[in-house]
This record gives sequence, C-alpha cells and structure tokens, in this order.
Amino acid sequence: MIPQFEDARLLPILEKVQTEQRLSPADGLVLYQTPDLLGVGYLANLVRERLHGDLTYFNVNRHINPTDVCTASCRLCAFGKKAKDPKGYTMSLEEVWHRAGEGYSEAVSEFHIVGGLHPELTLDWYCQMIRGLKERYPQVHLTAFTMVEVS
Repeated sequence: MIPQFEDARLLPILEKVQTEQRLSPADGLVLYQTPDLLGVGYLANLVRERLHGDLTYFNVNRHINPTDVCTASCRLCAFGKKAKDPKGYTMSLEEVWHRAGEGYSEAVSEFHIVGGLHPELTLDWYCQMIRGLKERYPQVHLTAFTMVEVS
C-alpha cells in the first residue's frame, strides 16, 4: 500500500526509508519545510516500527513554570508578564519543589521546566532549584530552559 502524501516531495524519501537508505541533508530540509505533518509522521513511524516493532516509548512529565516574569516581550508570547505586573508570579524554591511533588507518582519520568527571563533571579537561584529537584527526585530526568533562558 502506497500512502497518500499531500506533499509529493515525500515520495522519494519514502523510498529511501523503505529501503533503509540514509537520508541526505536535502531530504532533511524537505522534512523540515513540508506542511504534510501526517506524511512526516508516517515516515517516522515506519522507522520506529523497524527499530522497535510494536513498542512505543513515552515519558510522563510534569510542567513547572517557576515564573512568568519576563524582560523579553516576545510578540508571540501570551505567557510573560512585566516585573511590576500584579498578575505576574515568581515561585520560591520551596514552591517549585512542592509543585514538582504535586501529582507525583513513580510513573513521572521528567520535569519540564521553562519560565520567563526574570530580571532578579540569579544563576545561583536556578542552580539551587535544579539541585533541590535532583535531591528530592533523583530518578526524574530534567528538561529545563529554552535557549534564550540559558544565554
């Protein structure tokens, strides 16, 4: 059965995937640029099934947003608040650690942590937050911060 792709540019990639050929950088660009998300998902699933059979892996994560105070003012963001905005919030370290424990079970495998660019929170504060989470939940993987938060 040949799947119906909305983007015909995916057909040569399908052939490569089916014959286990390495994709080229140009193929990667097509996958990145195509609006055919279902087609890309189909291709990815072919590879997943070849590598893992019917097994599917996933994680159970908890989102933690320690603050919504942000200096960036990104046009696409509906999340960030200015430092003096009364609707803005910043959790204490104890609140972050408490939030991590809310709804926690052995199934939780990841804490996903992002927030704003708070003008007063220091690198030390963030390091204490991460250290405290790892001390309390050593088996939980931390996925933390966007590129702009780290820079």
